[in-house]
Amino acid sequence: MTADNDQRADPRATELAYPFFLKRMTSAYLVALAFSALVCVAGFAILTQISAGSETAPSVVNISARQAMLLQRSATLAGEMLNATTPQAQSRAREELEKARELMLSSHTALTTGDPLLGLSRDLSDSIHRLHFSEPWTIDRKLRAYVALIDQMVAEIDSDRPAAELAYEKLHGMVEGDLLTSLNLAAAEHERQAVIKAENVAFGHALWTAALLLALLIQAVFIFRPLARSIAERTSDLVEAKAKVEHASLHDMLTNLPNRRQCAEELEKAIASAARNKRRVAILHIDLDRFKAINDTFGHAVGDSVLVAAARRFERSVRRGDTIARLGGDEFVIIAPIEAEPTEAARIGTRILKKMSRPIQCGSHTVTTGASVGISIYPDDEVDPEQLLINADIALYRAKEEGRGRVSFFSPEMRRDFEEREKIEADLRRAIANDEFEVHFQPQVRDDEDKVVGMEALVRWRHPEQDLISAEHFMPVAQSSGLIVPIGKRVIDHALAAAQSWTEKGFEYGVVSINVSSQQIRDDRFVEFLQERMERYGIDPDKVAIEVVEAVLTDQRNESIGKMIDRLQHLGVTVELDDFGTGYAALSHLKRYKINRLKIDRTFVGAIGTEAQNIDLIKTLVDVARNFGIDVLAEGVETEAQRTFLNALGCMQVQGYQVARPMAPDAATDWLAARETDLATPNVRESA
Repeated sequence: MTADNDQRADPRATELAYPFFLKRMTSAYLVALAFSALVCVAGFAILTQISAGSETAPSVVNISARQAMLLQRSATLAGEMLNATTPQAQSRAREELEKARELMLSSHTALTTGDPLLGLSRDLSDSIHRLHFSEPWTIDRKLRAYVALIDQMVAEIDSDRPAAELAYEKLHGMVEGDLLTSLNLAAAEHERQAVIKAENVAFGHALWTAALLLALLIQAVFIFRPLARSIAERTSDLVEAKAKVEHASLHDMLTNLPNRRQCAEELEKAIASAARNKRRVAILHIDLDRFKAINDTFGHAVGDSVLVAAARRFERSVRRGDTIARLGGDEFVIIAPIEAEPTEAARIGTRILKKMSRPIQCGSHTVTTGASVGISIYPDDEVDPEQLLINADIALYRAKEEGRGRVSFFSPEMRRDFEEREKIEADLRRAIANDEFEVHFQPQVRDDEDKVVGMEALVRWRHPEQDLISAEHFMPVAQSSGLIVPIGKRVIDHALAAAQSWTEKGFEYGVVSINVSSQQIRDDRFVEFLQERMERYGIDPDKVAIEVVEAVLTDQRNESIGKMIDRLQHLGVTVELDDFGTGYAALSHLKRYKINRLKIDRTFVGAIGTEAQNIDLIKTLVDVARNFGIDVLAEGVETEAQRTFLNALGCMQVQGYQVARPMAPDAATDWLAARETDLATPNVRESA
């Protein structure tokens, strides 16, 4: 399982767009504020202008009314001056008349010449000019004639009374006649204009209010409404993004199951509830069988589909209230509260195995996988949640170790085995670093020609505390941990170094036979490594034999195995099939891979003389090898009777304690030297 089988989404994508959204929102607000300010300023300017004009209209009305009043007062004062009985009265009347005259002329001048203090508008100025200078009003002409009569009367009242009286009569006539009428009409016209201006002000206010409301409506429709919608959408996006981030932090993105973090939280809740209610909790750790092979063969897209299909099958296998989580890769966990006996958990595990045994259709590919289940129980096995998960993992390892496709319950013995295994693995890593591995050699002879046909390289571990350890005690751990690859390279180095020594001494040793694991044989660089080492030690390829077990030939997980064997044979290296008869290698495999030699497993040889069925099987194996033109060697030969029997069946190549025990390099060299000089028996200089 690689990271390709996990899909990840970036929860920060929405947050990364937020600065742009904030900038856009700020710009919209500024535009709205600027638009509102523009409408207010324009409306204020228009209203100010209208109001200024409307304020002059009452002033003009008052001036016009005052002129009419002054006209009448001046006429009255003129009469008083003319009819005064005393000089004092006449003088007082004259003074008042002259004041009225001045006021009337100043008012008239202010209107007709456009007094700046009045701030007359263009329309009002035009109206005043029409009334005072145009026909039929001609107020200016009449008023000036009236003022001239007053001046004449004042000037002649003392010198020419008749002329003054005549002037008074004309003056009185003008007051009673056109001039007063014209002034009254002018005042009425100015009042009408004032009403119009007032109406204009009211209309301006209404227009300004309507414009402001329209501006607000435009802003609401085209700015604030989209802005509010955008804010609402953005808020919704942020809420949704937050929910997605929270969901992603607690769930697996591929299967949508709770992830490791959520699994730990749910397990703590389940344990707390079980502790209160005196119940049990089962933790089922599930691992898909052969999942790596599916990824390697069909690709990670198919691997993803298998994981999703497995998750859905797990959901259909559990009960309501159970929790399913994906820890990563092809590992899943089920947290299942149980009422009483652990058999409830076993039934869940069995249902899972049954469902996972059915093929999975992934597009055009039909994939067959399986599952293994490890179970630990709270509180029987442990009370700590983390330790319960570890126990379930240990039980899962045992289920896979025992053949996969089964349910295994945790036990204290498993923990001890697991800890021992962990210790062995740690020691192996140290041993690789310290080069604590040795290679011993066991001779292989051909009886009919009385010669050595091979020296099998067997790895031993020189443990600093336990002395020499044989391969069967640490090889399973090395295989499962992947440490077999660096160990295998050390074995090749030691074996070829010994072969170099024997070659230089002129000893006949046949081939140096080296066992190679499936992990090594699947390594694309293995052939190059072997070739480089043979060239370094000066060993010809026909002096090297590579032993593989039957399972390597039947392993369909990687097509490169067959290609690798072809490359080895093309290189000139002998390829041997070890433990023949114990596996499922078909005859087609023997023909396809052109195996050079078969090794009959020691279990069949050991049963010679005790089980007739084994005798027939050995005879069949020898006949099969002879028919394919393949050499055959029997390993594990411990007695002369076994050796004689095998020779009688046509199996002339033998290996075992009856020939010689595995020997250290120096002892093996001595054994070869003794055989060369015929000074020693096959069992001389044996090693443990």
